[in-house]
Amino acid sequence: MRQLGREAGPVFVSLRKGERLTQARLSDKSVNAVVQRYLGPSYSAHSLRASFVTVAKLAGADDSEIMNQTKHKTSAMIRRYSRLDDVRRHNAAQKLGL
Repeated sequence: MRQLGREAGPVFVSLRKGERLTQARLSDKSVNAVVQRYLGPSYSAHSLRASFVTVAKLAGADDSEIMNQTKHKTSAMIRRYSRLDDVRRHNAAQKLGL
């Protein structure tokens, strides 16, 4: 997807005067500071990653697709990051109509 004149590269980059995008990747601390500034201290950059995994799982992505994006090494880490603990809403039996 092309956005703001960019087709590839890091998602979180710094801006220069006049709101010009750079190719300079923001550090993890910078991303964390931005997240906490706009969402509050109970959120972190880690929250973005966990949210991505959760939303991707809800959209039907399999573990290997998510792992390709997040660079997690195991499906166990994907399960740990996903926030799908509500067994009434997220269970295999429902997909079978049970």
